[in-house]
Amino acid sequence: MFGATDEDMAFAANRCAAIEGGYVIVKDGKVLAELSLPIGGLMSDDDPVRVADAIRRLDAVATGLHPSAALAHHPTDRITFMNLTCDPWKYSLTDKGLFDLETQRRLPVVF
Repeated sequence: MFGATDEDMAFAANRCAAIEGGYVIVKDGKVLAELSLPIGGLMSDDDPVRVADAIRRLDAVATGLHPSAALAHHPTDRITFMNLTCDPWKYSLTDKGLFDLETQRRLPVVF
């Protein structure tokens, strides 16, 4: 889920639940892009071409919102793995916040 305010994040979380998991980008209370991942909230049984198109759209919309450097390149990939402390991208989102794994510094999560 992507959002820049508490209200947008709450809206995105509720929408994500409504589509049975996946990605949702919200700005000013409006869904800008989404991808339903109904298989365990992680996978889709939709046509692979449609899923790939949706991921490209999500990346374009998220990048257009000018996220922090932690999410700037391929935001959907980064957020997919961000909750793993073995994150291959350098950043990790844990119960303690967003961290740069190389410096062990906490980073802001709102951009």
